Amino acid sequence: MRQLTLINPKSYRTISHNFYNRQLAKEAHAKSMKIIPWTVNETTLMDSLLQMGVDGIITDYPDRIPEIY
Repeated sequence: MRQLTLINPKSYRTISHNFYNRQLAKEAHAKSMKIIPWTVNETTLMDSLLQMGVDGIITDYPDRIPEIY
């Protein structure tokens, strides 16, 4: 639980995967922010987002990520 208190809530944002794109990531990273899209359950979409440089993925199926990463 201590680790959660160390996370600065202004250092990241969670958004719908529908809104994630390279430009958004570039602007967020320029402000030292991370963008984590949700809820990504399809492996093809996971792969696409990972290729775009996503900072993390929120999914109902975390076991699917190793299949493509």
